[in-house]
Amino acid sequence: MTADQDLPEGAEVGEASEEAALESAEPSFEAEHAVAEAAGSKAAEEAAEQPAGAGGPKSASEHEPRRIHRLATRAEGALDEDLGPLGVRVRNRLGEVLRELSLDPYYFGVEPNVPVLHQVVTAQLAARRRGTHSTLRRGEVRGGGAKPYRQKGTGRARQGSIRAPHWVGGAIAMGPKPRSYRQRVPKKMISLALRSALSDRALLNRVVVVDAWNFGEPSTKKALASLAALGCNGKVGVVLSREDFSARRSFANLPEVQVIDRGELSAYDVLRNDWIVFTEATLPARQVEAEAS
Repeated sequence: MTADQDLPEGAEVGEASEEAALESAEPSFEAEHAVAEAAGSKAAEEAAEQPAGAGGPKSASEHEPRRIHRLATRAEGALDEDLGPLGVRVRNRLGEVLRELSLDPYYFGVEPNVPVLHQVVTAQLAARRRGTHSTLRRGEVRGGGAKPYRQKGTGRARQGSIRAPHWVGGAIAMGPKPRSYRQRVPKKMISLALRSALSDRALLNRVVVVDAWNFGEPSTKKALASLAALGCNGKVGVVLSREDFSARRSFANLPEVQVIDRGELSAYDVLRNDWIVFTEATLPARQVEAEAS
């Protein structure tokens, strides 16, 4: 077929329909621009309708309540939540409920003082340091009394002793010497820190009261079963009196259990454990202290 020959009518109609279909399938620049302007105006209207400060994702502090302190408990689960922060159920070592008891608000009902806790815990940890570190200064290192070489003519830097701090085997410049790391903390601050730590554990329902252990003879197996029956998981601090010899020996071999004497209970001991387990004889209370005195 040559160029001069006429095409059939059906062919012309088919080409025209294909061109129309392509034109309808490809949107024009004006249509795209109109759609973009409409989307932008809608977004602007939505932003204007929102109140000030409501836009943007919420931070983690807005979703989660502020924790009392960084040493908060890590274990899951709590006992006696229905009794409130000052109500606990006295149990035996098998986990059976015997009666209800109210904790002394003087020890378990104060608002935790975080700055006092920090200062007291820092002082208690500092007091544990032996402070026996020691280094030799320039006058204490053996040797080095003679000048290593003459002052001039060697091309090297002048030296007066081979025991100078910059020499290998020489002295230590400004090194540590034995000293005490103890910090003086008022007794009232120590008492407030302990009461703040106990109150924090009471708010989290992590204070457990047992009537008595009554192991008879030392048994680690019975001690482990008792903690499981009481629902104490994680790190547990067991406060005992000096008469609880069987209980002390029973808990001694458990790595997650810290045995604490009643008279040596400190704020750091409370904070480092997820649970604090008392007996009725070791539970802090002003009435008991008044009778003992």
